Amino acid sequence: MLLPIVGLYGILSALNVKNGISDHLLNPWQIGVMVLGGPSFQASVLKILEWLIIPGAFVLGVGEPYSLLATSWNQLVLVRVPSRWRFWWGRTVTWYGWALLYGLVVLGIGVVAGKMAHPSAAWGIPQTLSLDNLQIENGFLLIAWVGLSLVATLWGYTTLLLLFSLFFSRPGVATIFTLVAGYGLTALGVNVPSTISYLRPLLGARLNLFPDTNLNGNDFLSLGISTGVWVFVGVLAGYSLFHRRSI
Repeated sequence: MLLPIVGLYGILSALNVKNGISDHLLNPWQIGVMVLGGPSFQASVLKILEWLIIPGAFVLGVGEPYSLLATSWNQLVLVRVPSRWRFWWGRTVTWYGWALLYGLVVLGIGVVAGKMAHPSAAWGIPQTLSLDNLQIENGFLLIAWVGLSLVATLWGYTTLLLLFSLFFSRPGVATIFTLVAGYGLTALGVNVPSTISYLRPLLGARLNLFPDTNLNGNDFLSLGISTGVWVFVGVLAGYSLFHRRSI
């Protein structure tokens, strides 16, 4: 169910992008990176909610069901697994692995939606692409940046859901808190530039470039470190809570 939702979002967003930029710039990859670039600085509430659709579909379609199913398996699995740490490690690797796969699928859907919005456009990746009207970047580099930012966002929401699922066992509650927290933190990054360096995993490709307009190795390194810190702290904090829970 979640893939048609994301596909519809991609098609509608691609059509919106197609109507907003010059025809000679259009390319399936161009439209894809525009759709998946995330909100810009001081974006409206609606734009933030649009960005929430992609991680929200993942949380609703994959994260929440996995969290609920795993709860009923805890006692059975722990009988066969030597330690809670191994159980927790396997659970988190699976969760982040699904997020990575979902991110790659969504990136592909974004490009296909761009092709559907502009059927006459060439499939090949152009030498340069543009994330907004003020920025021209190497095509392959920009696609890698958008893809990495998308996966970082999914891993950021996965970390939030992982932690909230330990506090709330009732179905849906952890998901609600995850989406509300994700929206609030994204809105904070959109409106307060000084918080961007701490919230990079949730913000998308556009905001992660602020205030720079040219991609370089330090941008990839900063995003990778920020996402790694989020995941590391989330996994350790989650294990600390899980280790103390009675099952």
